[in-house]
Amino acid sequence: QARNHVIWAYNVLATLDSNINYTDSIIAFLVNETDVASRKQLVATYYSKGDYSKTSQFLGTLLDGTSEIDQFKNYYYLLLAIAGDERNIYQLRTEEIVTLQNIATTNTSAALSAQGILKLVNDEVFNRVIERVENEQALASLNSSKNKNDKWIEKYMQVYPNPANLNLIVNYDVSTQYFNE
Repeated sequence: QARNHVIWAYNVLATLDSNINYTDSIIAFLVNETDVASRKQLVATYYSKGDYSKTSQFLGTLLDGTSEIDQFKNYYYLLLAIAGDERNIYQLRTEEIVTLQNIATTNTSAALSAQGILKLVNDEVFNRVIERVENEQALASLNSSKNKNDKWIEKYMQVYPNPANLNLIVNYDVSTQYFNE
């Protein structure tokens, strides 16, 4: 959790101050990490830096084999192919659009990124699944666990996925009048 905050802070600083290369600090921090989350962040960081050779190299280190990793790799290999041809997302080929559409229908973090591109390029709209409940028993359990805090959150807080960077956007109202409910 702390690692994510450090990386987030460096990314924010990088957008605010272009005179300092914070991306190299993120890479130096992540390059020796071996967990999947760090490897995924490293791939994304190398890609955003424009170092496509390192992006491809570290994509190869993701050997998990789960749908999450497979779709992440599909997404970045597609981005690498576009960059290698010196094209942009508005110059997608038909098979690349199909690949993005396939990724976009999965329940993975790469799906949000694929959906974001498809929204920009084709104005495609996707239903966002914030919480997926697999069966009726789980749904009943979820509904029975609702309490006053849950109702407050539903009324005064909104959570949106951000497909551009896989973060969540949280909007909330903390006016004092709401704390008395």
